[in-house]
Amino acid sequence: MSHSRFAPSSAHRWSVCHGSVALQEQFPDVSSVYAREGSFAHDLAARCLLNGKNAYSYLRTKSRDGEFEVTEELADYVNEYCDFVESMVLVFGGEPLIETRVRFTDEIQGTADMILLSVDGETLTIVDFKYGAGEAVEAKDNKQLICYALGAMREIGVVHGGVIKSVDLHIYQPRARSGPAWRETSMTVSELEAVGEHLAKQVALIKAGSNSLVPGNHCKFCRAVAACPARHEEAQVAAKAAFGEANPAALATADLVNLMQNSDRVREFLDAVKATLQQRAERGQHVPGFKLVQRLGNRSWKDKAEAESHLSMNGIDAYAERKLATPSQVEKRIARSNRKLNLSALIERPVRGVDLVPESDKRPALPPSADFKLKP
Repeated sequence: MSHSRFAPSSAHRWSVCHGSVALQEQFPDVSSVYAREGSFAHDLAARCLLNGKNAYSYLRTKSRDGEFEVTEELADYVNEYCDFVESMVLVFGGEPLIETRVRFTDEIQGTADMILLSVDGETLTIVDFKYGAGEAVEAKDNKQLICYALGAMREIGVVHGGVIKSVDLHIYQPRARSGPAWRETSMTVSELEAVGEHLAKQVALIKAGSNSLVPGNHCKFCRAVAACPARHEEAQVAAKAAFGEANPAALATADLVNLMQNSDRVREFLDAVKATLQQRAERGQHVPGFKLVQRLGNRSWKDKAEAESHLSMNGIDAYAERKLATPSQVEKRIARSNRKLNLSALIERPVRGVDLVPESDKRPALPPSADFKLKP
């Protein structure tokens, strides 16, 4: 899917790194398997809401190219998303707008997953469904959601003639690596307008020729990251610092912390280099020292019925040992049956060790302990 220069989904990047807008236009907008999977999930959710159907009615339905299929897991996630949208309608009234194009300015416009203006016109709700399984995306200060809200206020709020007083922003990311599936925040109209003014100013600066390159966490999905001079320089500095001392134990804690904070950026840069080389190889360009090979999945039976019959005829039990379903699998079955059953007393989550993570991680910090104290 092609995106506009100032798409809301990349506002967190172009509003900070002006040069990325022109730089990434030098590279093809290639859709990843994760993006295509997300689009498939969005299409299913929109179909369910517009047709008033349960996602299970589309079970085993494949995408047009056959790349994806509606699984029980996907159906569960989509049903939870649809249930939330329907609950918002019950609370606020109004008619939900599904996959609706909104425009804040001529440059900043995009498609919002769900928009709901309350029947009294005072509360605007924006929901974004993210099917990605990686890092959790926060609703607070989320420029993508803010762009959608600004566009909705400009177009929908005027049409309905209401005076919007509060805007609720929600993100549903059921496969996030950590934290809850639902994250939300509320903003006043004046708060949104202040951010809108800032974004509009950044667009004006970029159109006037501002091309500063500012590396940061916003680089993650930039198409130009592998060719970005600023990112390249940052990676070189971090790499030199990392390999300047062969023994990490000889470095001061402050130096080690600096290396840890930059390690992800170096890793992301190298991942982007590999992805760029692979794209070139797939387009037929020779990449010295490397080649394309098949990526094989797990082995499976071509025809399960035929395999079962053949194995049984040869005296082999075709079925694996029966096992107790996991807590997650059981909870999904309970949810589908619409029954309420508390399993907390039956479930444990064993501790496998400790991890060192950034302070922004949602998990609580362990208390100081003799076992964990660093030796001087």
